[in-house]
Amino acid sequence: MSYERTPEIRAKQSASAKARWSNADAATRHARGEAAKKWWASLTEVERSEVIARQSASMKVSTKVAENMARLRCLPRTDAQREAARMVGHSKLGSKLPPQTQEARTARSAGLKRHYANTTSEQRRCRTSAAVEAARLVDKGAAISKSLKKRNASLTDDERHKQTSYARKAMLSKRQTRLERAVKLLLDSLGVEYIEQHPIGWYHVDFYLPNKRLVLECDGEYWHSRVDVAKKDRQRDAYMHRHGYQIVRLWESEIDRLTVNDLEKRLA
Repeated sequence: MSYERTPEIRAKQSASAKARWSNADAATRHARGEAAKKWWASLTEVERSEVIARQSASMKVSTKVAENMARLRCLPRTDAQREAARMVGHSKLGSKLPPQTQEARTARSAGLKRHYANTTSEQRRCRTSAAVEAARLVDKGAAISKSLKKRNASLTDDERHKQTSYARKAMLSKRQTRLERAVKLLLDSLGVEYIEQHPIGWYHVDFYLPNKRLVLECDGEYWHSRVDVAKKDRQRDAYMHRHGYQIVRLWESEIDRLTVNDLEKRLA
């Protein structure tokens, strides 16, 4: 069964893995490492790609970074390299650790140097590639963000609202509710002209009938009975009335037994 790994679940799983690793002796760790290398070597290219894709999705990193990380874990490592890697892990905690003495900082620095000295060219290449790819993605994201900000700054309020409306309409159309689907079928049976998820000001209405200048909203009993939501609905209705729109709200209990003739009377 698949599920979304929340930060709390990740932290719990990470703590559990660290506890198991810290309680294992050198022989057990070595056996686990050898088993991981054999498992990776037994995979086909297609299976490796699937593993990398899953890791990339779960860790929210690019496929190239995940590939380098997977390859790096399965490369042969000596005890000296593992000890140096642990020192690197401690150094990456940085500000999360309490203030360290000069001796501790010196030991950590020495561990980093040993770690670099004991790595093979293949390990260095993998780490460098992962770092370069991560930096490239950061730069790319910054460039895209800068470009979008520059473009949005040049737009008028109407143009910016129009773009936002299109995006919101596309998003909302993908999650049409049961009530909206039922009302849509009735409107189709009546043969009236309507627009779904139509933007009016900063709002989006469920259905808009342009010939009648009428807004049709489908309200679920649970959500729209809440005090805070009801207040927002009243503000929304007042906005529609100020701008010359009629508004009809259909409640869930009404929609469940609504017929074509009933809807026609409501829209008259």
